[in-house]
Amino acid sequence: MLTVYENQRSLLDIGVLGNESDMIPETAFIKLAWLLSNYKQEDVCRLYGQNLRGEISERITSDMFDGAINLNT
Repeated sequence: MLTVYENQRSLLDIGVLGNESDMIPETAFIKLAWLLSNYKQEDVCRLYGQNLRGEISERITSDMFDGAINLNT
């Protein structure tokens, strides 16, 4: 996440994309190239952070573990 450190927040302020994304560089490059060739810039910024074809892992939250088996007991 780009919000942890001050220098990373500065990157967000100037418009760097990819916060909360775990895409590998090759996937990020192809996705950006495809979006730029098919959408307007305003749409690219919005769509880049969306999981369009499974390229971004879904975040795991603590409520997803409710009812899970505890292997430490």
